[in-house]
Formats: sequence, structure tokens, C-alpha cells
Amino acid sequence: MLFATVANELEQAAAAGPMVLVFDDIHWADSSSLALLRFVVSALPDLPAVLVLTARDDPLELSPAAADLLRDLPPAVQRIPLGGLDSDSTYALVSLLKVCGVLLRLPS
Repeated sequence: MLFATVANELEQAAAAGPMVLVFDDIHWADSSSLALLRFVVSALPDLPAVLVLTARDDPLELSPAAADLLRDLPPAVQRIPLGGLDSDSTYALVSLLKVCGVLLRLPS
């Protein structure tokens, strides 16, 4: 039932135009979430969509099920390994987010 609902929602969203789907922190996903993600990946070839997944490569953080999913992605998937930001890049990113009003002020 859930998968059928997700498929229907994806088709309706795609009818409005191209879309980007983002799934963050796949390395922490439970088995039900990974099953849903596998379903979404199988539905995407028929939709005007781009799928973005983020996951850590550290074997201590990446569950075996998540590693299997990432390994079994279709050949059309392009993997882009990213490293961490150095302190200057982190400062630049935080400054930009602050200027754009994305960051909230935290109580001191």
C-alpha cells in the first residue's frame, strides 16, 4: 500500500515537471526505508527525475543493507565521492548561509 502511494505521488509530481529527489544519510536508513528507496530507484527510469543520495563510505557507519543498495544501483548512476571541508571552506559556507538568512540565531 505504501509503495503504491509513493508511486502515485511520484507520478503526480512528475506530471508537473522535472523533479529532484534527495535522500540524505542513507548509511543510517533502516531496512524498510531502504526497501522503499529500492522501489523509488526502480520507478525513476520512467520519470523526469534526478535522484541524489548521500551516504558515508565508512564501513563502521554504513550498514550492510545500505552498502548492498548502493552497490546494486543501476549503471546510469554516477557516484561522486566527496571529502570533508577544510576550515576556510567551512567558514565560507557558514558565512554564505548566514548572509542568505538560512542560519537561525541560537540563544547564547
